Amino acid sequence: MLLGALWTLTTIGTSVAQRGRKPTPVVVKRARGSERSNRPLATLVPEPRRGDLICPLAVANNPIAKTYWDHYLGNAAPGHLAPIDSPLLARLCMCLARVDEAETRMGSGMIVRAPQTGVPVQSPWLAIINRQTVLAERLSSALALPPAERNRLGVHDEPTPGDRAESYFR
Repeated sequence: MLLGALWTLTTIGTSVAQRGRKPTPVVVKRARGSERSNRPLATLVPEPRRGDLICPLAVANNPIAKTYWDHYLGNAAPGHLAPIDSPLLARLCMCLARVDEAETRMGSGMIVRAPQTGVPVQSPWLAIINRQTVLAERLSSALALPPAERNRLGVHDEPTPGDRAESYFR
């Protein structure tokens, strides 16, 4: 009895297989014909509107964030960023500006002394740097700014004419 209860406690949440029937692929559903005609088989996301990204006031008023904004707009592939991406890009620029400010304020002192006890503790700026870096990484991944994300989306730079390596990889 006790061994059975211990086994169930240790195996909860560690099972590999999912319960129930495996989902049917959309291709098979289309070939057979949908049983439910009132629900579409695949959700289509509409194409975002094209245009210029408007720089938010929070970014425009912060010179470091504005530098990051200009950097990302200048280096993004044509058509990669849409106006709907403006809030995410603004938040990314603000996160990176906060990291820069915290790095400047922390300086080289990662260890500081607690004011009342005098015990050496980690600088509070380090927690800000770590958190903002994690947020910036997630935001840049959501905007498909890292090279691996751009490859997943199929966004590539135009090949340079006369590049021998380009003809090799085709």
